[in-house]
Amino acid sequence: MNMGAPGDVDALHIAAFWICVIIAIIVFGAMIYSLVKFHQSRDAVAGADMLHGTKADLLWTIISFLILVAVAIPAAELILKMEH
Repeated sequence: MNMGAPGDVDALHIAAFWICVIIAIIVFGAMIYSLVKFHQSRDAVAGADMLHGTKADLLWTIISFLILVAVAIPAAELILKMEH
């Protein structure tokens, strides 16, 4: 009976954690960049150079979906392994 080693659960947890850390770095980096670039005293127009439209929305949706699948597949495999 293969219940999945505790190390498997820990490895999955650490992998998901580092994926979250990378996403947080990207998001906070983009926020800090926007705050610096579009600071009011610099007479910049907020959002002037940002991605707009259907293509950008589709791109962010696909990226989010791929990240979700990349985390969900190993998690589901481990759950099934532990169930048997």
